[in-house]
Amino acid sequence: PDGYKLDTSVYTIASNALTGNGATVTVNVKDVPTYDITTEVVNGTISNSVYNVDAGGKVTISYQPKDGYRLKTIMVDGVAVSINGYPSSYTFSNINANHHIKVVYERATANITTEVVNGTITENQNDIPLGENRTISSKANSGYVLQSVTIDGIAVDVKALLAATDYSYLFSDIQENHHIKVVYAAKGYVELTKTGTTSGKPVKGAVFTIYADSTCTKAVATMTTNANGYAKSTGLAPGNYWVKETTAPVGYAINTSVVSVTVKGGQTYSIAGSSVKNQ
Repeated sequence: PDGYKLDTSVYTIASNALTGNGATVTVNVKDVPTYDITTEVVNGTISNSVYNVDAGGKVTISYQPKDGYRLKTIMVDGVAVSINGYPSSYTFSNINANHHIKVVYERATANITTEVVNGTITENQNDIPLGENRTISSKANSGYVLQSVTIDGIAVDVKALLAATDYSYLFSDIQENHHIKVVYAAKGYVELTKTGTTSGKPVKGAVFTIYADSTCTKAVATMTTNANGYAKSTGLAPGNYWVKETTAPVGYAINTSVVSVTVKGGQTYSIAGSSVKNQ
């Protein structure tokens, strides 16, 4: 009958048990129950259903996703089981009932969350298919410049961009979630007046470079003196900078000294410059 397996045992009946017409012989045979393991999958492949499994038997069901999909849920007899514990197969052991397993895969995606201080930034990017690229762009509010950028909690070196009023970052071949935070700070400035050492007169055309490092390798901005010997930088993020003359006007030698300055938001740091006239 349904739910049972054919008993293939051979039973011997003694001939003396048949004692005439209408004789009845009773043979007791054992019931052999069987069970079914049915399978179902969404967005992937799975082992075929297995029928007529002997009681106490063992069956392993294997499954895998379509390209670009990942495991979402595994339901066994309507109850969720750990996707971490059974990433690619599930084994039914000591089977004594019918079972059903359903495996569901979802599109593999990632998210980028964004954060900005004193500016605007691209909104959060959700459900990005793995392997794709996304550019996150930001812009400072009026009167502010770039101060810092962190991605997934790790600081990005933006020393050469500390006078910038916008910032963009490309996330390429995305394989996981990310977070980016961009901070803009109120501008500060550096100013100076350049005069000749001997004449004391204003010096026009001297170029000064502002660096974000003491070794003067990461230039942030330049400023050039006018006819009054005066120069003022573009807006800078608060912090420490180093200033030195990098181009002297005709008839003058470069002043090789490096001046350390500390810029504060909303303030202007004044330094004095001088030049030695060629003899």
